[in-house]
Amino acid sequence: MKVSRMKGHAMRSGALMLVALVGLVGCAIQRAPEVTPEALRTGIRAGEVLQPGDRVRLVTTEAGEREVVVVAVDADHIRATPVGGQQQGELSVPIDEVVSVHKVVLEKRAAKYLGPVAGLYVAAAVLGCLILGCW
Repeated sequence: MKVSRMKGHAMRSGALMLVALVGLVGCAIQRAPEVTPEALRTGIRAGEVLQPGDRVRLVTTEAGEREVVVVAVDADHIRATPVGGQQQGELSVPIDEVVSVHKVVLEKRAAKYLGPVAGLYVAAAVLGCLILGCW
């Protein structure tokens, strides 16, 4: 009776740690506050929104949505290279056509946090089973 109770406790602890892991990954997803296209364009021109090297999804009135890496931003255009598409070379996107910008940061955050958290989860599960006698 005592062994089955301990195994149940270990399973509940494992489930709780899994929920915590999912919660941590969920916290890595950030939503930007909604801003008007005009305010966004002003921020882009002022250098507050995009920096060279940023990987973003641009939504424009003419070309729709595309993922790019920003090369440079001037008063009228965003120069960028496309990511994973058929188009080669550099794009010049008029700032006046930009409707929204979504920075692509989840991949880096997930890689940064998921590995250590998964390692801690495995270590805790093994330690818990050793202490509770699961094996």
